[in-house]
Amino acid sequence: MKEYKKLLTFFVGLIAISGIGLIDDLIWGVVFGIVGLIAYAIVGVLYKIGIISGIKAGSEANSAIFMIILISGISLALWLIKVINAFKEWLLSIPNWVWWTTLGVSIALTIAFMVFYIAKTKLKKGKKEAIEKS
Repeated sequence: MKEYKKLLTFFVGLIAISGIGLIDDLIWGVVFGIVGLIAYAIVGVLYKIGIISGIKAGSEANSAIFMIILISGISLALWLIKVINAFKEWLLSIPNWVWWTTLGVSIALTIAFMVFYIAKTKLKKGKKEAIEKS
């Protein structure tokens, strides 16, 4: 158990989320709480189906599962950050004239659909009035 705590302390100490210690502590507290609940639930299931028995086995399983989930989650988060940064770089590489053209076409299409919708509703309203007058 102590080996896991040393490894966890070392691992988490390497990662700064916001760069502000107080905020990082709050974020890590929430992350540890969520991961701890998930690990606790998994260990409960392992106890229930009989894979583990005893306090020592449960404690070690909880620590191992906690570390696996935490490292997997952090790896996934870092991968997502890389994907988002790559997407951002791709978006920024598109020339400005493409953005302005897309914006202009979108505005023109929105106006055209609004005009079409208003004309269609007025036409239906005019037909209803003509039928009612007949």
